Amino acid sequence: MNINSIKYNALAIIFLLFSLNCFSAQSIVLNNVANTLYEAVNSMEDHELYEKMKKHYQTLRLLDNNDQWATERLSLVSDQLLPSTINNQNAIEFINQTVYSLNKNEYLLNFFEKAKSHTFNDLINKSSPNRSQHLADVIAYALVQQYLTTAMYDDWRIIEDCKTIWSKTRDETDFYDHMGLFAKVKLVSVEYPISRIISFHKENNVPEYFTKLLLPLNIIEAVAVDTNNGFLDNAIAGLVLAANNPGELPSRFNDNHKSILISMPLPEKWADLYSVWNLAFVSHYEYFPYTMVKLVIPKVSDYHDQPDEYIYNRALALYTHLHFTYLGSADRAITGETLFDWSDKEFTKLFGEVNRASAYDYEKAVIKYKISGSEE
Repeated sequence: MNINSIKYNALAIIFLLFSLNCFSAQSIVLNNVANTLYEAVNSMEDHELYEKMKKHYQTLRLLDNNDQWATERLSLVSDQLLPSTINNQNAIEFINQTVYSLNKNEYLLNFFEKAKSHTFNDLINKSSPNRSQHLADVIAYALVQQYLTTAMYDDWRIIEDCKTIWSKTRDETDFYDHMGLFAKVKLVSVEYPISRIISFHKENNVPEYFTKLLLPLNIIEAVAVDTNNGFLDNAIAGLVLAANNPGELPSRFNDNHKSILISMPLPEKWADLYSVWNLAFVSHYEYFPYTMVKLVIPKVSDYHDQPDEYIYNRALALYTHLHFTYLGSADRAITGETLFDWSDKEFTKLFGEVNRASAYDYEKAVIKYKISGSEE
């Protein structure tokens, strides 16, 4: 296996991205990425995918060890959350759907183009053992995230059920013992708007300035961590996002009242930039493929037809992921199971450098838009 093949396999581990039916200048990269993803799927028997998904729902405390769902409402949508017929072909179709949405993000494609000339030795060395097994588990988690986020979107009362379950579980476990200061602040800054979202659905009313201050503060939290870790380029990209805060249009329900629309200047380009900025931010975590899932599932990343929905769906997926991460940590403290470490400073640094250039592009587009009043 030559160095380019190894490098592209490493890139596949980073994202649940592109498939063989994509057409772009990066086709060589995409083909190698797709081959590794399909290899991971094909390494599983169909029943293994089901069992891995079930384990993830159990980690989230939404399903117990007797296969009973935690609430009646979750039980009613059990076929949607954990289809009994789930198989490898479903996973391949899911990867292709993810490809379709992420292939629209020009800033992400910019990163892939830059990454072609880098090797990422740490990532290659750390990810080589049990690569397919780890990636198969990540794909199963991605399906859980996709199905659960979609169920939350379709019925806000499922958000309320999950909040009730997770609040109770946090009090009954050593959940907080596995969280650093940043994680505790993050949980508060995410659960507060989730609580408000639930109340808005109950009251059938959304304040027009919802998230105008909360969202920039949430971004600044990550900017502070990036700065402390020495990833200044990505921190600068985050500052650009925070400066272009919600309020271009009033916050409001969408037409069917299933989501809340939040408008930033040039919302599609803003969401493109936010996605790559946050992917770079989470890449410093040892277990970053799991953390990236919440950003790449189609329910979150397929926003280009309605970019004002992006933050709502992203908040739902993030809320789930926080609990998956720290409830999983509590479980591993009991079992002694360990996570892998795929972190690579060269990768994170390059991602930030590309994002800084993308933030500059976005900022220029916003200035032009505000002067001309047109997105063209």
